[in-house]
Amino acid sequence: MSVMDFESVVKAYADTVYRVALNILKNPEDSKDCMQNVFLRYYKKQNTFQSCEHIKAWLIRVAVNESKRLLRYSSKAEFVPLEEVANTLFAENKDDKAIFGEVMKLSEKYRTVILLYYYEGYDTKEIAHILKRNEATVRTQLSRARELLKSKLKEDFYE
Repeated sequence: MSVMDFESVVKAYADTVYRVALNILKNPEDSKDCMQNVFLRYYKKQNTFQSCEHIKAWLIRVAVNESKRLLRYSSKAEFVPLEEVANTLFAENKDDKAIFGEVMKLSEKYRTVILLYYYEGYDTKEIAHILKRNEATVRTQLSRARELLKSKLKEDFYE
């Protein structure tokens, strides 16, 4: 297959392949990845096609299969909970590790406001907007989280 033949096929069917992928994946970036994979497979394929319709049908079939493969892969992708990597994040020294470890042990509502406030640098108004909570609620949760951390860290450091 010559480069000219390949380019003409890409120009003729790129939009079709992209639309098929977008219809299944519902994500423009994933659809572009799928389109690249489809045309890469077409480029590597050594068989000759009988007609333009045969090429188009093959590309559509491969686009559907590739889109489904991408969906399967993304749904099976393993996500590691933040708690499992807590010791490797934000810890420059032993004390920082201990503090961050205790933050990660807090309930989600307290842990989230602490992480956003201290580690990400948001103020309480921004956190309230991000979490769709009242600003007073965020301040109360932040205060309670500080108290929980203070009491827990006192126990750890004085044992």
